This record gives sequence, C-alpha cells and structure tokens, in this order.
Amino acid sequence: TADQVIGQTVKLPSWEMERTIIGVVEDYHFASLHEGIAPLVIVMADEPRQFALKLTGQDLAGTVAGIERVYEEIDPEFPMEYAFQDENLAQMYLQEDQQARVFSAFSGLSILLACMGIFGLAAFAAHRRQKELGIRKILGASVRQMIGLISREFLWLVALASLVAIPTAGYFIQQWLFGFAYRIVLTQQWFIFLLGSLLAAGVALLTIGLRTYQAAVRKPTESIKYE
Repeated sequence: TADQVIGQTVKLPSWEMERTIIGVVEDYHFASLHEGIAPLVIVMADEPRQFALKLTGQDLAGTVAGIERVYEEIDPEFPMEYAFQDENLAQMYLQEDQQARVFSAFSGLSILLACMGIFGLAAFAAHRRQKELGIRKILGASVRQMIGLISREFLWLVALASLVAIPTAGYFIQQWLFGFAYRIVLTQQWFIFLLGSLLAAGVALLTIGLRTYQAAVRKPTESIKYE
C-alpha cells in the first residue's frame, strides 16, 4: 500500500541515483487527456532548473517583471524563460478548439439553411392547399387544426431525417471519442440525440406554424377565390 512504501529507498537506474520515498499521491493527469495516466516519479534534483510559481493579483505583467529582476540578480548570464500553465494546457487542445469553432459555424449555417428550406416548403404547401384551407375553415376547422394538418406532413420528414442523422452523428462522435484515453459511453447518452431530434421538430413546427397561420387566418372567401 501507499503507507507501506513511505520511508523506503528506491533506485532510479536511468538517473543512477537513490531516493527516499516521502509521499504518495493519487493518479492525476499531467499530460494531454488523449493519453492515459502513466506512472510518475517526482524527484527534487540536486540542481533545480525549473520552478513553479503561483501568481496572484491583477498586475500580472508587473509581477513577471519583478521575478525577472530577481532572476537576473541570481544568474545574469542566462535569460529567464517562462510559460503559463493555462496556456500550455490550452495548447494541448488547440486542435479541438479550432474544430469546435468550425463545427459551430457550419452547424449554425446548416440550421439557418434548413429553416429557410422548411419555410419555403411550408409556403409552397400552404399555397397549394389554399382553397382546401378556406373550405375547411368554412366547415368549422380551427386555425390550430389547420396548422396541425400541414405540420404532420413535415414532422414525418423530420422523423425520417432523424433516423438517418442519429446513427451517422453517433458514428462520427464515437470515432472522435476514440482519440481520448478516458471517454464517455455514447450509448448511455442517448438523451442527447433525443433532445436534438426534439429541437429539430420544434424548429420545424415553429417555422411551419408561422407560415401556415398566415394562410389559415385569411378570409375563406379570399382563399376560395385564390388562384
């Protein structure tokens, strides 16, 4: 166990040195999440070459300049090189961040084009069935019923699109997740795909309902005369 090894001596062949174990910590990610957690030994070198400092306060530039002045007094021959840990971590996932930005942009454009397409189809359907809507209104059909009549046609299209999109999206997401050592089980996150389908249906209903409502509230006499 961890407590049993504390105080024992371990030899590090690669460094040709022996060190006494003074503590054991839990596994943690010290590299990219694309890689699994590997064994790690933290050793205090005889001549430290790196220091980790935690900076607080708002004047970050002034703090760094002060550290540089102290460093120059100690070792003026070699300039100080430094990096920020948050920037190092961000660099590890730069590709994912860029992919997310591109994906978000194209997703937004796709949704916009889809809404325009649905609106156009709804306008065409309302135009084609204008007289029918007028007659139904004379016979007592409510605006709500007429919106439901037109919407059902498009909801079938949304359902069909979801049946195609969900397996396709699941496959590509799973391939992306394989790039990480520790990942979620996609089959346990089925509600995400359900939410996406419901959102698509909601957008379709809103778009279709708006155009159908405009046609349904027209006077029946105008709808019947409509050519």
